[in-house]
Amino acid sequence: MRSDDWLAVAWSRSFDHVLHDCVGPYQGAERIALFHRPLITLSVWFDTWLAPATSTGEPLPFWPLMHNVIVHVASASLLWLVLRRFVPGMVAVTATLWWVTLPGHVEAVSWMIGRVDTHGTFFVLLTLLLEMRRFERRATGRHRVPGLAAFVAAACTKELALVVPALVFLHAILRSGRLRVACRASAPYALMLAAILAMRFAVLGESIGGYAESVLAPTRAFEAFRALVPRDLPWALRIACIAVATGCVVGSVLRDGKRTVRLRLVTFGALAGLVCALPTAGAAGGDGSRDERYQYLPTAALSSVLAAGGPIAPLALFAGNVPRVLEERRTLRDVCARIREARDELRSKLRSSNDSVRLFPCSATIEGFRSFHVGVDRLGRLPFDDVDRLVFPERPLFPGIESQRTAAAFGNGTATYDGPRLDQRGLESLRDGGDASIRLAAPGCSRAAALRVTTFGCFGWLRSTIPVTNADGDGASASLRSLLLATPDGLHGSPTNVLQQLWPQVEIGADPRPRFTLEALGANGERLAASKSFGVLPLTRELGTMLRAKEPRLWIVLLVLLAAAVLLFVGRHERDTQIQTDVGERRREP
Repeated sequence: MRSDDWLAVAWSRSFDHVLHDCVGPYQGAERIALFHRPLITLSVWFDTWLAPATSTGEPLPFWPLMHNVIVHVASASLLWLVLRRFVPGMVAVTATLWWVTLPGHVEAVSWMIGRVDTHGTFFVLLTLLLEMRRFERRATGRHRVPGLAAFVAAACTKELALVVPALVFLHAILRSGRLRVACRASAPYALMLAAILAMRFAVLGESIGGYAESVLAPTRAFEAFRALVPRDLPWALRIACIAVATGCVVGSVLRDGKRTVRLRLVTFGALAGLVCALPTAGAAGGDGSRDERYQYLPTAALSSVLAAGGPIAPLALFAGNVPRVLEERRTLRDVCARIREARDELRSKLRSSNDSVRLFPCSATIEGFRSFHVGVDRLGRLPFDDVDRLVFPERPLFPGIESQRTAAAFGNGTATYDGPRLDQRGLESLRDGGDASIRLAAPGCSRAAALRVTTFGCFGWLRSTIPVTNADGDGASASLRSLLLATPDGLHGSPTNVLQQLWPQVEIGADPRPRFTLEALGANGERLAASKSFGVLPLTRELGTMLRAKEPRLWIVLLVLLAAAVLLFVGRHERDTQIQTDVGERRREP
């Protein structure tokens, strides 16, 4: 297991936390990452209950990862059932084969918590399949219930499900070619979406939620189309694969026969891919990034574009992806071995040391795969180990800045904090002029002009230099307010301050309290004294709500309700019997 897997397992081992996530934010987050994903927490709880465990309580990774593989195969089966409604069965098989073996899916399937994408996509595809079956049977009323229930399950898995009403609308347009039919089909899903957003407001305090620092970039939804370009091939072979696939699709659309149907299928796949990519637009990585897992659902939609071109189009791109798939498998095995080695090394060092805080050199990623400091960046300790000792990654938050790369110096002094607990009340007191300070107690500080503060969090260290407010022969003090509002060393001109940099670490880490060391500096920058141990800043997760208030955005709920009313009004006289009935003909079409 890697990265967030350890936090997910540690959180989900208690069934009380499963119940919490049904009526509260995912994994107890306060502000930095507001999600409502109770089915993910439930699935991890089930895995930890079912899977065999080591003597320290760590579940063996076989079953949790097999769970992901099973859902991946189930999603592929649903995709095949969807595609075969429009193309012959063998063509649907080849398009599904292209999708199921995409190199970008490695992170979603091999990373346990990547199931937010695999499971979310499963329920979205299930919703579409159930809606298609209802549509084909010209059923109404209670026959919509299974599809709506699957929609709710998808929304309780990942936020990408919020695009389902748009997908239902596009499907109805594809099958009927009539606006009123599409409005009538999607109206119940729009009403359910309004109810889901209202539920999210009650649970999260925001109707949408998501990452507090995220910015939607709609134009970057087009990045989903990069999946159509094979990687790790000479450009001549890439162009050949793309040319074959493009020629098949274009030739199929221009060919006599069901030309309109094929053109609609291509249009539906392209538009559905863009719609599915919108919720994470800007978050998905580019070519070669492991964040391509965000394209798990959008690429399922794009498979219909290839299916419209017959079996050769998806097979050409599948062949182009084979070398990368084999390379990903080899790389992932190497990454897992290196993570095990790093954990064993850390375990050995913890057992041979009595330090209350341990710094351990480890990176956030290995070969592009997320390792996040072998789990210590989430838990602040070695996961599932009987040595309960605080561990911080030995790395700077800003490795590209020279003044940040230098490690903290240690001496014989003592670093202390003097002030209130930094919860909401304590932070409000500081904001209103309250007093709090940090102090280095060490001889030789009478000439100190500044304190260099190195704060340690679960992502790494941050160095800042602030003026001394009081210095004598026994030590030097500085204002905590000056520290929190200071610009980190080397980031001159940046609008960010120390408090903003600490925020994600405070909210995500199992222990929200940063540690710090102090160095007393003279007027010329020379070091006069340094602390030998770590001080503690008693910050709490309430910091997030102080830095950025929640944004309810109830107008979005009202807007969705208005859209649902418009859909109902436009489709009020339309009946689902007015649809094309050539599904069987399309399926038999060569």
